[in-house]
Amino acid sequence: MTLRKTLNEAAIRLRVDGKRRHKRFQDFHVVDVKAGAGGNGAVAFTKTPTGLGPPTGGSGGSGGSVTFSPNAKLNSLHTIPSKIRAANGASGSGDGRLGKRGADTVIDIPPGTVIRELWRCAPPPREDRNCSQDEDTLTQLRRDRAWLHYPGMEEANSTHPLFLDADKELRRSENLQLKRYNPQHEQEHALEVDISDDKSPHLIVSGGLGGVGNPAFVTHQHRSPKFARKGQPGGHVKLSLEMKLLAHVGLVGLPNAGKSSILAAITSSKTKVANYAFTTLKPEIGVVGADGEGEGEGAKDALTPSHRFTILDNPGLIADAALNKGLGHTFLRSVERALVLVFVVDLSSLHPLTHLHTLIHELNEYKSGLARAGTVIVANKADLLGGDEQQNAQAKHRLSQFTDGVQCLIEGGTLDPSTTIIPISAKHEVNLDKLKRTLGERVRRRQVEEVS
Repeated sequence: MTLRKTLNEAAIRLRVDGKRRHKRFQDFHVVDVKAGAGGNGAVAFTKTPTGLGPPTGGSGGSGGSVTFSPNAKLNSLHTIPSKIRAANGASGSGDGRLGKRGADTVIDIPPGTVIRELWRCAPPPREDRNCSQDEDTLTQLRRDRAWLHYPGMEEANSTHPLFLDADKELRRSENLQLKRYNPQHEQEHALEVDISDDKSPHLIVSGGLGGVGNPAFVTHQHRSPKFARKGQPGGHVKLSLEMKLLAHVGLVGLPNAGKSSILAAITSSKTKVANYAFTTLKPEIGVVGADGEGEGEGAKDALTPSHRFTILDNPGLIADAALNKGLGHTFLRSVERALVLVFVVDLSSLHPLTHLHTLIHELNEYKSGLARAGTVIVANKADLLGGDEQQNAQAKHRLSQFTDGVQCLIEGGTLDPSTTIIPISAKHEVNLDKLKRTLGERVRRRQVEEVS
């Protein structure tokens, strides 16, 4: 994949996400990250009554680095700035005083964020060659970039044997760096980091090295060098940050299928519930305890984490979401990592099986085989099918037809053989205990499978 194509895809995703962006929720972000440049070395001398004494220029400090650190308290990328910078190192000064190192920048990001490199700045010698191929011009660009001269001595230094030897050594090392630099190899081995639950920080770009002062160039023949090295630039990259919320169970359904009602019924989540499509505009997470009681975010945690599981409610998925209709596929990265996917189908609709086919198709369009992770099918709003004896018979017949259709999908390999159907009424809290027990069992089973 070319660099231009990668950047264009990131730009398109940002525009798509703009349709569903919430001012306090963002799960895709592109950032420009630049580490600090090293400080310049100093050209300084001890002043004596007869003129300049021994060289005393101090070296510059290294630039600050940029580090990303997972923070479990965060669940959105909206607080991360688009431009991230670390401090430059301070320049050295006379009397051998070293420049102060630039402060590092530490950015807190939510666990479950995937960091991908979109672009990386080429080494300075490569940038010089992109500007010109003329050797004299390249020499001047290198000297302007790398060397600092004592006031009024730049022209004299350009012909001085000591400076020419130092510049020749710099050119040799940069030519070696150019030979080792392979843009295609750099692109194939671009940075890709998955920030998981661990608390260890991840170094993204390192600060540039500080330049050395003029005492570093003293020789037996030349005791008074009138030049020093400038600091090196820090690393510079553009990254895409893609947050995939870490939840045990992910709810997937068409708009107004009752996903938010289920989340509100079995957890203490305060998600919005209303009788119209696209009530949920951003993912919502709730927690189910071991005894089946929902736990809100601020509830007192009396249970161990091994006895609890989290449920993620996502915005409704519609047909042709792969063609960027509705909210598109942008929210599906939130359920991609769920241990158990739950299809929520409105059983009171005229064609519930068609709705299930739509969900399966869109999941597989997003990621091949993802629908097989949906091992639980919740037939919601079963209470709307009841009534008199004739209506009950029709309801049972419709549920039987739906069950037969799901069995055909299992036999055809579209769904996992362990898939089960649970008819419920989230509004009247009917059959929710069975749903919670089933989800808890499936989560524990998947956790054991992943460990083994």
